[in-house]
Amino acid sequence: MGLPPGEIEQRLRLELAISLYSQNILGLGKAAELARLDRAKLNEILASRGIPMHYSKEDLAEDSAYAGLPAPAGPLTPGQAAELRGKLAAWEEDWNAPGMEAYDRP
Repeated sequence: MGLPPGEIEQRLRLELAISLYSQNILGLGKAAELARLDRAKLNEILASRGIPMHYSKEDLAEDSAYAGLPAPAGPLTPGQAAELRGKLAAWEEDWNAPGMEAYDRP
């Protein structure tokens, strides 16, 4: 069993992008570019495979401040995470805009 010929290149690009991202060689923007996906879609795939985001405490503090929420002292509860996601949802279009990959960390 194999992939149809038309899907082989895309699958290889995706798997390479995931591998390089998980090894912290590529940031999300560059990995998404390699996989020919937008960052939100690649992030969904990474999450479905249990690959954590490169997301520091500083990133969380910045995003919390942007959303008008206090930075949590420890890990987010599911409720806090849902609230933060909801408040940042409007930011998704900007996050996926061309050129934003320049802000990704390797």
